[in-house]
Amino acid sequence: MDGYVYAHILRILNYLECQCLTMDHLQQELTKIESETHLSKNHILEVLYKLEEYGYVLRAYGKSDTSYHITTKGKNLMARIKKNTSLQKLGENGIIPFKSKS
Repeated sequence: MDGYVYAHILRILNYLECQCLTMDHLQQELTKIESETHLSKNHILEVLYKLEEYGYVLRAYGKSDTSYHITTKGKNLMARIKKNTSLQKLGENGIIPFKSKS
């Protein structure tokens, strides 16, 4: 993932680091999750799909629900972002400069 990592990606990864996200939980607690991440449901899902595509998030299928979990690669990405920049250094457009090694 070259170029920039958007601030909302970091918010989603931070949320997933604290707890997994199930689709049932997302529907039941949508207002709370939206306020914690400052994102709409559509943005949350879009970010989750992109993070999954790059291997930062894992989608797990259970008997009754689908859940998302942060992977080791996702934790490493968070650590690199936090080490290189802080949320106070966000640009006007809300992006964090980040160069990928992969």
